[in-house]
Amino acid sequence: MRTKLIILIILLCSVAFSAPKVTVIISTQEQLQLHVFINPISINDLKPIHVLVGLPNNKYPELQVQMLNKQNLSGLTDNIKVASVEWIQKQKLRGLNVATLKIIPGSDGRNNDLYYQEMTITINFDSQPIANNSKMKDDILSANVINWSVAKNWKQSIAIKRPKVTAESPSGQWLKFEVEKDGMYQINGTELINLISTINQHDTRSFILYTGSNLGRSQSQNPGAPTPNENLAEIAFQYIGSSDGTFTENDKIIFYGRGASGFDINGTNVTFNQNLYFENNVYHLLIPDDNNLRGKRVTEYQNTYNPTINLDYGVQYQHIETDFINPFQSGLGWVEQSVSTNNFLEKTLAVSNPVNDISPRLIVKFQGGTTDNKVRPYPSNKIAIRLNSQQNTILSNMSWTGQNQRSVTLTLADGSLINGSNSFYLTNNSTDGYSQPYFDYLTLSYGRKLNFTGDSFEFYTPIHSNPINFDMSSTTRPTIWNISDTKTPASLLVEQSGNNYSFNVSPVANSYDRLIVFNAENVITITNLESLGMINFNTLRNSTIQADHIIIAPNEYLNVASKFISHRTNSIFASLEDIYDEFSGGNPDPMAIRNFIDWTQNNWQSPKSIYVFILGDADYDYRNITGNSNNVVPTVEVGIIGSYATDDRLAAINGRIPEVAIGRFPAQTVAEAEDYIDKLIEFESNPEFGLWRQRVTLIADDAARPE
Repeated sequence: MRTKLIILIILLCSVAFSAPKVTVIISTQEQLQLHVFINPISINDLKPIHVLVGLPNNKYPELQVQMLNKQNLSGLTDNIKVASVEWIQKQKLRGLNVATLKIIPGSDGRNNDLYYQEMTITINFDSQPIANNSKMKDDILSANVINWSVAKNWKQSIAIKRPKVTAESPSGQWLKFEVEKDGMYQINGTELINLISTINQHDTRSFILYTGSNLGRSQSQNPGAPTPNENLAEIAFQYIGSSDGTFTENDKIIFYGRGASGFDINGTNVTFNQNLYFENNVYHLLIPDDNNLRGKRVTEYQNTYNPTINLDYGVQYQHIETDFINPFQSGLGWVEQSVSTNNFLEKTLAVSNPVNDISPRLIVKFQGGTTDNKVRPYPSNKIAIRLNSQQNTILSNMSWTGQNQRSVTLTLADGSLINGSNSFYLTNNSTDGYSQPYFDYLTLSYGRKLNFTGDSFEFYTPIHSNPINFDMSSTTRPTIWNISDTKTPASLLVEQSGNNYSFNVSPVANSYDRLIVFNAENVITITNLESLGMINFNTLRNSTIQADHIIIAPNEYLNVASKFISHRTNSIFASLEDIYDEFSGGNPDPMAIRNFIDWTQNNWQSPKSIYVFILGDADYDYRNITGNSNNVVPTVEVGIIGSYATDDRLAAINGRIPEVAIGRFPAQTVAEAEDYIDKLIEFESNPEFGLWRQRVTLIADDAARPE
């Protein structure tokens, strides 16, 4: 026991001796001066130091650095890195402009066996400070900002960024349904009357269609990405029925729906967006109580330019991607299947009426893989790509080493595609027997001759910046919408000449138009309508709540959480279901939690919430592809190789530093959560004193020898 105590004292003293010390020498509104003292035991102690500094504005201040007192460091096996001091990021945190100062202890770059033991860092604030508008205490800033005693005078009150009317929604009967993929859909009047028996008392012109403000796709998880101003976005639709607003069961709602995954266009860049977090997109149809409201409807496309270009084809995109496997069982690296050496995969696409004088474009992506990660963690991979026959010429060889991702973009020869089924053969030609890469996705774009046979299809204009007249052959009159803005599609005027039809569009500069051709009698029927009754989407999305502590968990954890709320004063339970409904349009997007936390900081009453407690486990498998996911409350997975999970990004609004103190108990069941809450309450209510409080457990791992 005595020997253990001596070892523990030595360990604690070693940690204290090697830890760098940062001291404030001067702190005024004009200047901050820091002294850094470094006394390392080994080169491993010369690690970067991060210091959070409060600023009077959003500009990086001038730095003056003086390095002193070079010292030898014994036992060196590597050269000491060059010492440096730099700003690495700035953001607004809880109303205060802050920046992170990165201090790297090290050498002068000439004598790599010597290090500077001391640094003096002078920061000059050259702008007039902003007058203090907030006198409130802030535990997070005071504990982390090194010059808080001065910087607190620069803290601003957090302004309400959004009008409070965004917390309101029209009253009425709400219906909910989901859409799996992009395309044309219809809601039949018979479905509506089955769910709302009094619907014939409502004016059909007041009906409003909504989806989440991200229009079905998942929200960006990049640090500092903007949060959406609105929860729901209204979608224009075509109402087939009486023009005076009278409802009959033969009426139809026709609309362009967006799934969770699909192609997105940004200017001239068309890319497939694979949603890693949810598989279907939620829509809401509101039947308002107020018959005087008017919902958005599809209008006729207005083309005021005379076309100068005539085309009979458009550009069509097709994509193959199915997420089956996560090779690392962590992070965001989902793939379909692997291919071992001397074997091949066949991926087939149905191509319609390819234009022979337009070069198709192919993108293929793989992720490296190995049959034995311990023996061969960096295999040599080689994938040969062929079209329509294993005996045809190789289009490209993808060669790379390791388990990272690799993609190739190819321009295929004119006329290489056939009308109908086209197969791409992906052969593992590696001579490395351990190579087993995973197929990720394949995207094909090609010129499609405009020939309509009744089945809907999308295409993009091949050019931009010029008015275009399109010619299309068809045995039936097509309906064509411009869906470049999916919230407000526009119906194109189609002129007929025998079995040929023509229509015009005018793409703006540096942006293709996106169009869809369909027959209104041959679209997908929505059959999963669900009545929600009268809801307001403002349980949490309002400006009347004040709470210090927020507990986030699914509704089934409410009774357990209520114990903790009674124990902790000024606390509130925020159900995960309400967060999804009110901050991501009903979709289970992890960023809904971030949107909610942002709302609390900008719209709830002061003093703002400062603690967020997540009750529930998280899992990399958001969609439960494996069937074994323990995802109760999602976190944010970052990266593919060397990935990690972090809740910080759920609470970081303006940069990388969280706005609130956030923590989690990873309960997989309600019973586990209840056991933890009971123990926590007992520990705080009836503390047990004794020698056990003086015991310390140190846990470490050797990254080089994880076994």
